[in-house]
Amino acid sequence: MPQLEAEYQQLAQKAREWLSHEVSDAHQGQFSLSAEMRYKGQSFEIETPLQHEDLAKGNLAQLREAFHAQHTHLYAYSDRDAQIQVVSLRLVVSMPTPKPQLEPLPCSDAPPVPSEHIDVWMSGRYLTVPLYQRDQLAGGQLFSGPAVITQSDTTVAVLPGFNAQVDPLGNLILTDLTHTAK
Repeated sequence: MPQLEAEYQQLAQKAREWLSHEVSDAHQGQFSLSAEMRYKGQSFEIETPLQHEDLAKGNLAQLREAFHAQHTHLYAYSDRDAQIQVVSLRLVVSMPTPKPQLEPLPCSDAPPVPSEHIDVWMSGRYLTVPLYQRDQLAGGQLFSGPAVITQSDTTVAVLPGFNAQVDPLGNLILTDLTHTAK
């Protein structure tokens, strides 16, 4: 138990250092402790949630009880006479993050202007379609496919028979006109 407590303290210190480097208020971090445990002789472990207080107080009985409870939960039985091994400790640190403040895009009723026209394979044939830069689109803009919208991390193909509209927060809403018109 003292060795487990020492290992926990090392993990907690690393977690506190990481938090203080990443966020301004590291004291809001919440620690979740668990151990990979097994019955002696088994070749697999199960993750067992633990309470740090039990390690700090050397409460081996509670550690064993936590493992038996988790084993029973997963397999509907436990062997209270078997020896238990702790293979590793795991400490997860988490903290609440503030909700982002999303700024609405400037809005426009004008049709978007493509940066160029490109040749693409779409709907079983080559088509020349407008290419829109995502960061150049304004809220409220609407256009019909076929078209391509590009940005640094993705490309969106607007197929023939679809409309694309940019909502006030910059989301692309694609509407299948072939199914909505019926």
